[in-house]
Amino acid sequence: MTFARLIISIIVLVFAVGIVVMNWGAVIVNARNKKRGVERHYSTVPVVSLILVAIAYVAYPYLGKGWMVLIPLVDIANWRLLWLPVAVIQQARTKEKV
Repeated sequence: MTFARLIISIIVLVFAVGIVVMNWGAVIVNARNKKRGVERHYSTVPVVSLILVAIAYVAYPYLGKGWMVLIPLVDIANWRLLWLPVAVIQQARTKEKV
């Protein structure tokens, strides 16, 4: 049972790391598209890596699981989510002026 929990937690962590890599890739591609003048936008997926890491944290059978917290901290989509209230306030102010 311990081995099964270990395998499940590793698989879930691999998915979380994959989402983090895709989010960083989306941000890099968006920056490149903006420089080139391309209108295409790629979206990031916030909070999903946090949920997956929480599931892996619970499933991981051994002690020393604190390193898992680093995965959502590295995710740029979670960082961008912190700016959401600022963006909403700025957009609300510009709509009032129009």
